[in-house]
Amino acid sequence: MGKGCGYVSFFSFFFFLLLFVHTIRIFQLIEKKNNNSNINGDDDDDENHPANLHNPYIPLPR
Repeated sequence: MGKGCGYVSFFSFFFFLLLFVHTIRIFQLIEKKNNNSNINGDDDDDENHPANLHNPYIPLPR
């Protein structure tokens, strides 16, 4: 019990981290699609977006 419990907690933490990263990616894709459909085409401020300042490891869909 003591040996396998660490593996289970590590894998559950890794799974939740992966799920969290994918939800951020989905929200960024939806927001990018909404930014592309606006009237004024100044959507070059992706680097200054507050969702991207705290997540430097997530590549933005270009």
